[in-house]
Amino acid sequence: MNHIDLIERSLSENTRCSTGVLCNKRAFVIDAGPSGGPELLALLFADEKHLGYWYGHVRLKTSGHNGFAAMLAWLNVYVNAPTVPLLFARFDYWVRIRNEYEPCAVQNDGDAYAEADTFSEGVQALASMIALFDIKKRYPDELSTQHADRSEYRVLDIYGLSSYSGQNDPLPGPPMLQPLKIVKAR
Repeated sequence: MNHIDLIERSLSENTRCSTGVLCNKRAFVIDAGPSGGPELLALLFADEKHLGYWYGHVRLKTSGHNGFAAMLAWLNVYVNAPTVPLLFARFDYWVRIRNEYEPCAVQNDGDAYAEADTFSEGVQALASMIALFDIKKRYPDELSTQHADRSEYRVLDIYGLSSYSGQNDPLPGPPMLQPLKIVKAR
């Protein structure tokens, strides 16, 4: 079974991974993504904007490094694109450049981040995370004992802590297939 089929099967078998009817295909692979190596990106949850957009991501831990990180990423924006390379470029832009992500709450230890020696092992780890994913368990009651620091912070090592702009420098715009043309209203 190839990587996409494994992730798509994990997504379809867990009815709690819900993205609505507009999303037919939810997992994509690229041989050389923004990290410089193979990457996989999957959309786990996009039903309710107030709950954020949940992605699964496998990529090199750092550019030029041989180890891989498999992780869940909780973004404040929905990432989409007309081509696969642009999808990965935009995802990278929103997480690394714009920092539109939060360390996600975990259900259990190890269900939001794993390190692997190979890409295939990273994809297997992500498939396991997807199988256990439950959005309702990502938001424990603030008064419960489970609420105390249930976030996975290792994702900060992958995506970074701050945007790439200086205080007076504007952030670059998101990657585009073609520049937008502004049409004048009549």
